Amino acid sequence: MKTSRIFFLVAALTTSACTPENSALSKPPGTYHSDVKSTDANGVTTEHSSTTDVGYNADGSKHAVVQAKTTKKPPGLINGWLHKRTTDQSTQVIDER
Repeated sequence: MKTSRIFFLVAALTTSACTPENSALSKPPGTYHSDVKSTDANGVTTEHSSTTDVGYNADGSKHAVVQAKTTKKPPGLINGWLHKRTTDQSTQVIDER
């Protein structure tokens, strides 16, 4: 019984530590950029780009703005250029509690 309580506590702490909010707020102030590009078996290229701006707001709390964009391109030079499309675009504002 005691082992199951310890496991639950460790699992809960591990899950809460891996959220994007904690990841963004754990960075020092500055601007961070990430690009990830992958191609699936059908030749569709997916590009994921994100920019994170970390700083402090007027009351001294840590503040982060995360902008993310995902774009898909079908295979082929002309086809990929003509039919490139953004499938997901978001902006997330995170304030330290």
